[in-house]
Amino acid sequence: MKDYLKENLTDDEKAYVYGIIKKTALKYMKKFILLKERETVSLDNENISDEKITVYDNYNFVDKVLETKILKDISDLKPYSQYEKERLVNMLENIALNSGLNRFIVPLTFNEKLVVLLLYLENYQVNEVAVLLGVNRKTIWQRDRSIKNKIKKIKEEVENEK
Repeated sequence: MKDYLKENLTDDEKAYVYGIIKKTALKYMKKFILLKERETVSLDNENISDEKITVYDNYNFVDKVLETKILKDISDLKPYSQYEKERLVNMLENIALNSGLNRFIVPLTFNEKLVVLLLYLENYQVNEVAVLLGVNRKTIWQRDRSIKNKIKKIKEEVENEK
């Protein structure tokens, strides 16, 4: 019997897993579309046309998520160099400045800015961010919690200014 924790999946096995995940993701998207259109949803409601999915799926959402997140082998990731980290933080700061969100980014530490970029803009998972930054998962969770607390305080300040 094959040990799936130690051996890589064959192409046939990847295709099988991909098929299962794609079917589940499409089912989720159907429910999402119905909710977005404020229609009643039941667990067995499958009455939605493929046309509506195509409208919401302009960038082939399901395939993109599968290829970038689910089937990506985390062992291929290498920690970023200091130069790469600085480049990423500068990119985040430029995005924040151009989108008017600079107030939310300025109070964050260098490492918190990296976590924001990788978790929320690049959509990496916690395990992947930990590998890329060369720290453990608990550190990423702690930074994420700190980010959320700082942003919550800023939101409260904004509300009080109104």
